[in-house]
Amino acid sequence: MHSEAFPDTGLYLLQAGAAASPDRLSVTLDAGPLGYGVLAAHGHADALAVTLRIGGHDVLVDPGTYDYFTHPEWRTYFRGTPAHNTVTIDDANQSEMLGPFLWGRRGGGEVYGVVAHRRRRQLPRDPRRISTVTGPGSPRARNNRYRSRG
Repeated sequence: MHSEAFPDTGLYLLQAGAAASPDRLSVTLDAGPLGYGVLAAHGHADALAVTLRIGGHDVLVDPGTYDYFTHPEWRTYFRGTPAHNTVTIDDANQSEMLGPFLWGRRGGGEVYGVVAHRRRRQLPRDPRRISTVTGPGSPRARNNRYRSRG
């Protein structure tokens, strides 16, 4: 098992198995900031999203953008939290979309460190770090449904 942290990008990689072998496993965790610069341009509400590749086959993928201008409803969906492999609470986005390239309130995640064990690697969990944007008010704190989307 091998892990690699890229803290400047917010990406973390966990791999097991020999390269190009049928049992090769790769997992990434995205704990980077939302988008680029102060506008968070080109950002997606995908804090703590994971991707998974097994034996050269993508199992959980980042959905990408789909389309920039032709289908705005699909662009909105693919930028949102429910389109990503991450925690979704009450089908709400982690961050507030203000326009096609603009974000308001921003959710996010933070990795405090990677703990390595002889037989396993894990990221410490801190449920206090989960929040969601539910409108102009504050994040919801109770009666939340937690699920991952794939």
